[in-house]
Amino acid sequence: MASMTKLSRTRVENALWGIFVGDAPAMPVHWYYDRKNLFKDFPDGITGYEAIMGVFATACYPEHGFPLSLYLALRHRFDVRSALSANANAGGDNVHRRMVLGSILGAAVDVLPSELKDELLDASAIADEIDAAIRTIS
Repeated sequence: MASMTKLSRTRVENALWGIFVGDAPAMPVHWYYDRKNLFKDFPDGITGYEAIMGVFATACYPEHGFPLSLYLALRHRFDVRSALSANANAGGDNVHRRMVLGSILGAAVDVLPSELKDELLDASAIADEIDAAIRTIS
């Protein structure tokens, strides 16, 4: 297999980190289908809610989650924090959607904000796994 360029390695590494970074902010609002309950439980956590319900479903099935993930990435101009926040605020069954969105965002940016990675539980172990994955595919 041909070796990766530095840019390719960065994109792959960011995409893998994005899986974890995308998963973290949406975990607390997984399974919120009634936004009234979401507002009740997270009164200050809902900002910039996307009006996506009329266009996209919030189910995690690939045929729903992938188009919504692309929409959120584009709508927020690949701003990692903004897009992941909008995804979390959308609620719904977001398990796969948040990981796909994180991976898309990670692959699209030159630098994934380090604080998003550093604040993850077991960030060091995740870094080791990502390094091992990249060594395997390069």
